[in-house]
Amino acid sequence: MKYSVVILKLRVAVHLSQPRLDPRDGWMLLFPHIDDSGRAETVLELLNSDRLVVPFLEWSDSSVLLLVRENIDWVAIGADVPGEMVFPPDRKSALSERVEISFIDERRIEATIRWGEIGSHVRLSDFLDSRDLFVLVEAGFGTLIVNKRRIRQIRILNSGNLSELQSTNGAGRR
Repeated sequence: MKYSVVILKLRVAVHLSQPRLDPRDGWMLLFPHIDDSGRAETVLELLNSDRLVVPFLEWSDSSVLLLVRENIDWVAIGADVPGEMVFPPDRKSALSERVEISFIDERRIEATIRWGEIGSHVRLSDFLDSRDLFVLVEAGFGTLIVNKRRIRQIRILNSGNLSELQSTNGAGRR
């Protein structure tokens, strides 16, 4: 006799991209309680977890797909999804930078990356060097959670940093 354990999960509507496939709509499936506070898992926590595969339910199908995390390019989340379903409460960010992200497949997007705590002096490059595979950015349509291994380069669009750099080293070299 075969048994299957069913674990109830929360659904968060997303638009998900994987290499060489058209982006598709569906739901990321999250644990409803992950700690003693009773707080639900967030999409960012799911994508940055140690799990090899993550559950995804395509809108056009009723079966659950187990997607290999590293093979997800990005996950777009609409502005109507509450923030507590997207990122954990301790991830409130005080620093931000307007950027253009170029992906390895030549797609590009302008977005704002937010990181660091109030009073923090962590540079954007240090933040991007963290062990987390996915980084959260804000775009005009909502939130985008991006796999850092799918990024070719990030261009900083805020020219204030360049003038500050030029005034400190005199030569304007990066």
